[in-house]
Amino acid sequence: MNNKAINRYVKRKYRELQQDEFYLEYFKYISESYQNIRFNKELLGPLRNYNIKDFYSLIDNFFTKYYGDLEFSKSIDEKISIYSREELLEFIKLCDSKDTLGIVNSRVRISKELCHDLLVNTASFLFPLYKDDWQILLLDLNSIETVLNLIHEYTHKIHYFLFNGFDEETSVITEIVAYYNTAIFIMYALENNISSYELNLAVNSTEFTIAEEIVSIPIYNFVEEQQDFNFFNEKEKELIARYFDMDYFPPSDYYHHLSYYLYKELFNKNRNFSIEEHTQYLKEVMCKKKVKELIKW
Repeated sequence: MNNKAINRYVKRKYRELQQDEFYLEYFKYISESYQNIRFNKELLGPLRNYNIKDFYSLIDNFFTKYYGDLEFSKSIDEKISIYSREELLEFIKLCDSKDTLGIVNSRVRISKELCHDLLVNTASFLFPLYKDDWQILLLDLNSIETVLNLIHEYTHKIHYFLFNGFDEETSVITEIVAYYNTAIFIMYALENNISSYELNLAVNSTEFTIAEEIVSIPIYNFVEEQQDFNFFNEKEKELIARYFDMDYFPPSDYYHHLSYYLYKELFNKNRNFSIEEHTQYLKEVMCKKKVKELIKW
């Protein structure tokens, strides 16, 4: 890997984004505001193993009580798929070797491409191609992080059908909603005697990941200003090398970064709300169509 190779790669990958008015306007918001967000600098210890099935009743009660959603318990196994890292890697091998019998007998029921995506992103909500054909895919992290990922993705499902689909700006809003609702669920879990230590570790893990990804934002300065690779500090060089090898650069995920900051601003503004007040507020947020409208709200 060398400076010119990175330069060519990033320019090719983000040429279209540089002409996107929405991106240009809101990326500036990220660049200016991420420095003002205080992240937890380090994790306090490893998350213990959790069986996600032990949380199903709690999750079902949460969505039923506060959102009137009666589908969660009916969706388990049918529309919510949880795979281990080992299962996904084995399925990828079966696909690469064209082992038809192995593929047919595998528990994995997604494409090889989605397996790769899930290994990197750990969770995703697949928008329905028709009517109610939605899916949630989760990588089993053997910890409470998987539970929080499920809350995040299922919130997308509720918002999607309430709003009847998303355009560019509502894609940002639904991420705000999903982050926000995950925070509400944490409040709910604490009320139901779930370990505050484990929940705090899971939140720290999310913030640590976001903070780490944001470090690579200066890559845009490198592309735009033709800066030498030495412009980056050692941490940034390490991250860029890692993302380059993975064929993935976090700046392309600016929707999530912008949404995370806006969620934190909104949640902090409402920090004294009860769970009922938070969920009522979030239902109103779900009806917003423009990010500007939400920021000024």
